[in-house]
Amino acid sequence: MTRKRPPPDYLTSSQVAEILKCSVSMVYTYERSGRLKKEVPKGRKQGFFKRSEVEALAAGMAEFFEIPLESQVPEMNDLVFARATPDDAEGIYKVAASLFGSTTSAEARKPLIAICPQGNYIVKWKGKIVAYIHVQPLKHERMMAFMNGEIRGKDVSVNDLDCFALGKSLECLVKSVGAVKDIGPDDNTRRLNQLHFLFKLLRGTAQEIAKLGAQGINITKLYATSETVTGIEMAYSAHMEMFGKPFRGSRFRYVLDIQQSDIPLLRPYKRALAEWQQDHKESVIGTYKEG
Repeated sequence: MTRKRPPPDYLTSSQVAEILKCSVSMVYTYERSGRLKKEVPKGRKQGFFKRSEVEALAAGMAEFFEIPLESQVPEMNDLVFARATPDDAEGIYKVAASLFGSTTSAEARKPLIAICPQGNYIVKWKGKIVAYIHVQPLKHERMMAFMNGEIRGKDVSVNDLDCFALGKSLECLVKSVGAVKDIGPDDNTRRLNQLHFLFKLLRGTAQEIAKLGAQGINITKLYATSETVTGIEMAYSAHMEMFGKPFRGSRFRYVLDIQQSDIPLLRPYKRALAEWQQDHKESVIGTYKEG
């Protein structure tokens, strides 16, 4: 029997999936996490989603990476962005553990940060780490092993890194990114504060990555995986492509071709890299010919 159409201003899960550009199973993930709420309209037995809530979620996800770096978005006071050091590993671990439970230990993070400090960044609020990101350049075969589920984050060692160097081409894994979600007196404030921490983190990271472009470091692709709603939202808003089907229906995999992407956060990097390549045109061409 064909189901009745939803009432005005309501949507089916399939219609929600079309708007959010995701699978129906992902719609249910949003529902379970509380991002979306299914309601049973008066006189109906079947539940539907409010169009206004779905559109607000879609707009929020799209805007996350669409805000230009130069725009004046109000920030919380006392937020400080910095490159992480091995001494920050314990604070990073505490944030990660609060978000993900079982995660890479602080001791395992220290050598990775020490040997390849670029790509590891933090945000502090009142002297305490509240957000972090690990953007790790991996050797291709280890990158594929990670993306195919053969290894997990805890298995990545210093031998797997393909560290940043002048004029180098490489691929990067956004191994982990997170911000605390328990600061504030109520859910709305806590969610807003978490977004403030993430915005500060990502903007600072974008400016640091642009410095890599100015050194001719060609990051060809970004890879990421996520099992959390926030992580999946970030991948969605960055217009990352799905890398195969999710593992067990819950671990989503993504890839982003840097040169094909036009999100504002990557524009400074792409400009800096293009300028470096133009300035070193002859040496770059010679390298390509030798290869």
